[in-house]
Order: sequence, then C-alpha cells, then structure tokens
Amino acid sequence: MATTQPRPPVSPSHHPAHTESQSAYWRAHHDRQAYARDDRPYEHYEAAYRTGIEGHAEQGGGDFDAHAVRLRSNYETRPGAQLLGWDQGASLACRAAWDLAEEWQRGDLGRQT
Repeated sequence: MATTQPRPPVSPSHHPAHTESQSAYWRAHHDRQAYARDDRPYEHYEAAYRTGIEGHAEQGGGDFDAHAVRLRSNYETRPGAQLLGWDQGASLACRAAWDLAEEWQRGDLGRQT
C-alpha cells in the first residue's frame, strides 16, 4: 500500500493549516535529516521546526541568516526548547524548516527528504 506524502502549502499566506501541513512533513521526514540523532527523537526538534515554519510565515521568507537572531530568541522562549539547545541542533532544524518553507512558497514541491 502506497503512503501519501503530506502536501505542502503553495500559497504564501499563513494560517494554521499551513503550519500543520509543514509540521506533518517534518514528523514524517525528521529521521532522514543529517542532523537527526538516534538519541534525540522528533519531539526534541519539534519546537525548532515550528520556529522555522512560523518565523518564515511571519517574516515573509527571505534569507534565513538575516532573521537568525530573532529566530533564536523566539525558539529559546518556546515550550520544548529546553530539550535541545540552539547550538546542539535546533538551529539546523530551524534552518531546514525555514528553507523548505521557502521552497514550498515558491511552489517547488519536489524535495521529499
């Protein structure tokens, strides 16, 4: 039986359904990421992914590095952030979520890992 992949939002507008669609993507694909560690489950990275997804929507996209200081601050005040430090991998997950949201905003639906 074939499994269907979560389909990303293409519209640049932000609403909860878009966040949930992107979160579903990361739940399904987290373990395939180079920064994912066996001793840290998805739940340790979830706040970082959400920070990247929501930050991208709030800032309208663009270059991650231009927003990194604000994203870090936003991440470090989120529930769940205590599970994974910014420099212990949260920044990588946040950047990955931001970059993928950027791709999806442009309509590039090809990346699946």
